[in-house]
Amino acid sequence: DLTQAQGQLVRAERLAVVGQLAAGVAHEVGNPLAVVSGYVEMLEAGDLEGAQRERALESMGRELERMNRTIRDLLDFSRNEETIGGTASVLDAIAHVERLMRAQSRWRQVEFDFMMPPASVHVGMASDKLVQILLNLCLNSCVAMAGSGKLRLSCEQVESAIELYVDDSGPGVPDELRREIFEPFFTTREAGEGTGLGLSVCESILHSVDGRIWVETSPLDGARFVISLAGQRLENPQ
Repeated sequence: DLTQAQGQLVRAERLAVVGQLAAGVAHEVGNPLAVVSGYVEMLEAGDLEGAQRERALESMGRELERMNRTIRDLLDFSRNEETIGGTASVLDAIAHVERLMRAQSRWRQVEFDFMMPPASVHVGMASDKLVQILLNLCLNSCVAMAGSGKLRLSCEQVESAIELYVDDSGPGVPDELRREIFEPFFTTREAGEGTGLGLSVCESILHSVDGRIWVETSPLDGARFVISLAGQRLENPQ
C-alpha cells in the first residue's frame, strides 16, 4: 500500500508540473504557428514566387518541426511510467530539461546555464524520474528568483557517485528551513501556487534508488540543491 501511495504521489506531482508547463508551451507553439499561418496566407494570395516561395516553405518546415519538438518533449515528460530503477544518461536528462525550460516564456529573464556532461555519464535510476526531479528543482529556482536571475545545472563525479547541482541566484533557503522544505505539503508559495509535494516527492524517488538530496548555499549566492546518485562512466555509450 505504501509503494502504491508513493507511485500515486509521483504521478500527481508530475501532472502538477505539466500544468505549470502548459501555458509556456502554448506560447512557444503559438509563435511558430503564427509564422506558418502568415506564410500560408501569402502563398494562397500568390504573393510569393520562385526563390521567395522556396524560402517560405523551408521556414514553415522549420517552424513546424519546432512545434513538434516542443509538444513531443512535453508528452515524453507527461507519460505515465511505473519504473523508478534503471540507468539514465545524465546528458540526455539535462538536455530534455533544458528544452522544456527554454520553452517557458515566463522565464525569458532567467539566464540559463545548462552544463552538459560527457555522454558516458550515467546514473542508477529511470531517465523520466531524473528529468522529473531536475525539472521540479529548476522550476522552484525560477519561482524563487521571481523570474529574473541565473540558474545553473551541472554535475560532477565524487568518488563512486554522480552529484548533480541546481544552483540559482535567488534568496536561498534559511538554515532553519533546510530540513523542513522536504516535508510533505510544506511550501513558502502563496495559496494555489504549488502543491507543497514537489521536494518531498523528489526525495522519495531518490530514496527508492538509494540516492540523496540536500540543500546548501550556492556559489551564485542563492540555493544549491545537490542530488547524489550511484553513477558510472560508460566507455562506449550507445
